[in-house]
Amino acid sequence: MPKYCTIIMLRKLLFYTLTSVVLLLNGCSSSPGAYQQQGKKNLTVNVKADSSTYLEVYELDGPCNQKMKGEVKLQNGINKFALMNNKHYYLRINFKTVSLLSGSQNITLGAYVTPKSNYIYSMNAVYEDDMYDVEIKKRNIHSHKATRMTIKPLETCKEKDGKPFISIEWLPALNKSVEVL
Repeated sequence: MPKYCTIIMLRKLLFYTLTSVVLLLNGCSSSPGAYQQQGKKNLTVNVKADSSTYLEVYELDGPCNQKMKGEVKLQNGINKFALMNNKHYYLRINFKTVSLLSGSQNITLGAYVTPKSNYIYSMNAVYEDDMYDVEIKKRNIHSHKATRMTIKPLETCKEKDGKPFISIEWLPALNKSVEVL
């Protein structure tokens, strides 16, 4: 009987400790807040995930100076957002997972985008069975031609001479990524 009681007490202690840590971390979050949308909704994010998924929006100015504009928790299914045309953004999907064995883990993937009025943008974010994928495309509203955009880490914004990436696109005919400055 005493061994059984000890196991129950240890389980309760573990539960309350983990609950306290989670609540403490949520209370100490340094997030800049929700992304404030302006303009026409030109970005669709389709999510299929078994973890908490967030869209982080960074605005780039000057030689890749990034400023986080906000973060939005995404729901499974379709989420629509507005980005201002002709502004330079970095859009990052953040899959946040929590496990008793490995603790918390963030998996982030993103792309540089400079929205144009004649394009709409779509992101597909999938995280299932510890497998993840993010894809972003832009589609011309007149010709309906879709172009896949390259996923790049935020840290790649600066080149050796400090010029910013404005838009990064995939050109299948050349079979290589091209950074358009």
